[in-house]
Amino acid sequence: LALDNESLAVVNLPRCIFIFFATTENTAFELALDTSKARELADVEFVLGFRYRKVLGEPGTSIPAIDQDAWADRLGYLNANVPGALKDFETVRAANLRLLKTVTDDQWNQFGIHEQRGNETLADMVRLYAAHDRYHLFQIDRIKKAIL
Repeated sequence: LALDNESLAVVNLPRCIFIFFATTENTAFELALDTSKARELADVEFVLGFRYRKVLGEPGTSIPAIDQDAWADRLGYLNANVPGALKDFETVRAANLRLLKTVTDDQWNQFGIHEQRGNETLADMVRLYAAHDRYHLFQIDRIKKAIL
């Protein structure tokens, strides 16, 4: 399995988000999508990078779930610095993509045991997260149409 264009829809997400922020007034953005989403995207990207590395470095190991609501509450997502969070997201996404581009055919089949979903290969994880990205792109497009 190689990272084809379909799986790498994830590459475009940071750019789409930056374009959205650059063309949207802050007040309209805040009404449409709370600032906690920017910090959530960045922190989830950190988690994904950890999971990729865990599966590659320790195949068959457990992969912990996270409680996004608890993180949002305890890490102050509502007071997030949006440009800073988006820069974090872009930086970590770039590092994760560099890692994924080095994965061998055999490594795509390595798996971890997700605390809630059970066995997940690296390929399964990337497909799942790419679908999640495509949903965020859909949300951005819907919000843009509503407020622009």
